[in-house]
Amino acid sequence: MKNGLPFPLKFTVSSDKDKSASVEGHPEQIIEPEVVLQPLDEKQEKISDNDKSFVDSALKEQIDKTLNNYVSKFPDIQNLVLSTVDGFEISSVLDQGGEEIIRKVSAMSSSLQSIGSAILREIGAPGYQYLYLNNGKRSVFIYLISGNQLDVVLMAVSGEIDSLGQALWMMQKLVDEVKELIQ
Repeated sequence: MKNGLPFPLKFTVSSDKDKSASVEGHPEQIIEPEVVLQPLDEKQEKISDNDKSFVDSALKEQIDKTLNNYVSKFPDIQNLVLSTVDGFEISSVLDQGGEEIIRKVSAMSSSLQSIGSAILREIGAPGYQYLYLNNGKRSVFIYLISGNQLDVVLMAVSGEIDSLGQALWMMQKLVDEVKELIQ
């Protein structure tokens, strides 16, 4: 499910008992019920305890090691989250936060990646590589990494960077390492 939503949906169909199958005076016009889609609330959402089963344990161990080594080598990168394209966390290295933050960031990263990819397709420039966000003090990089086994989204947060080119080079090194693992 490459372009799926990063959260489950519920839908309801409105059915007014007063509405008939056709509009009065126009028997050929049929009234369609209104379908409403909305995210499930916390009580309705059932996420399995087996969230991390998107990759086998040996691959997950390799990915965890790769992300931790990368953060050790490049301390400018403070947070890394690797998730499926539909928003489920595979591996992460965070300087703050817990499971709740990881779930949110994974879902948002995959959503932003999907939006970026869709924008590029619409303007006739397919081939999404990465999305870069910056507020002056922190930078966020979101990459789509396609492999034979699965496609993943990598989100990285850095502190202030002196050189965007150097930061992109550092990120590309990690992207290449992850891609090698998922081939």
